[in-house]
Amino acid sequence: LGGCFLCICAWSLSPRRGRGPGGAVFPPQFNSPPRSFRAAGFSAGSGAPTSGAPVGPAGESLLDYAVYAALASGVGSVGLVVRRVTANDLRRRFETRFGRGVPVSYVRQELWPLPGGHQSPSERMKPWGTGHAALRLVELAPGPFAVANGDDFYGRSSYSLLAASLAAEPEAPIFHLIGFQLDTTLSEHGGVSRAVCEMDQDGRLVGLEEVLGIETSEEGALLGRTVDGKRRIVQPDALVSMGLWGFTPAVFPLLETRFARFLEQHGEDPKREFLLSDAIGDMVRSGDAEVYVHRAEEPWFGMTFREDRDRVAAHIAELVEQGEYPESLRHAMRPPDLPSEAPTEGEISEYPPE
Repeated sequence: LGGCFLCICAWSLSPRRGRGPGGAVFPPQFNSPPRSFRAAGFSAGSGAPTSGAPVGPAGESLLDYAVYAALASGVGSVGLVVRRVTANDLRRRFETRFGRGVPVSYVRQELWPLPGGHQSPSERMKPWGTGHAALRLVELAPGPFAVANGDDFYGRSSYSLLAASLAAEPEAPIFHLIGFQLDTTLSEHGGVSRAVCEMDQDGRLVGLEEVLGIETSEEGALLGRTVDGKRRIVQPDALVSMGLWGFTPAVFPLLETRFARFLEQHGEDPKREFLLSDAIGDMVRSGDAEVYVHRAEEPWFGMTFREDRDRVAAHIAELVEQGEYPESLRHAMRPPDLPSEAPTEGEISEYPPE
């Protein structure tokens, strides 16, 4: 991991030392790509936040496991993209659970201000999408970094694979995507939408096709529909994107150009979102960037529906029993030689920076 750049906002944290995940020096050395999460995942089935739902033996959430797995893989720090209305609660939750030993930074994603004098429609209730969330990291990520969803479980090896890949070209517009086998990402409780990867013979991304409502048909095939409503059969071993990307800072100007174009075309639509997968697909088609797809070594799991919680909890219990994860993340991540009270230093940054 040593070839990659330092972590998100490490310079704003007071360095402290202790023992961290896996017995490593804590906090980890700041020589790995930073890791960013969308802090609140929303279940498509219920509309309820899933990243904070308890699934671990000590009440841990998927977001807690994501932070632990990233740090245990050598990632130096974590950045959470949050809303103003949830920022303080989320920060207090992390500080209370893990103390000041865990290097977490925060950046807000809001409806405004927007570039080019654009105004957010008064009817708009949600931020501008995953592409806009990634743009918010420009002030936190001077080197290679990863973007992921806070309510997905990717496995530690996925983060290590991204780190090694990013180390090769830390400044070029060469990006990386961890692909998961489709049949390991399905839910027993309803159809799922997945971005199916199309690759060339060298493993470079050619395109992403959004397939909606994928589920097993009576004949045993995986059947969904395209965005224009056409029937689509997908192979079980197809690789799909579950939102785990690796980027260099070269992505920011490319995203900025496309976000400006998005606002020109769709800025008045209160529901339209600037999606990261759409923006990256456009970069690939235009030749502005290359994206390499890497097959995940561990299965993905998460909560697409509220009813998926029991399955996720059982999977985590199995990993804990196998010794892959500790029984209590709180005890594993809180350095024993540090005070237990929550820190007060640091500020949640505004956007855009002055």
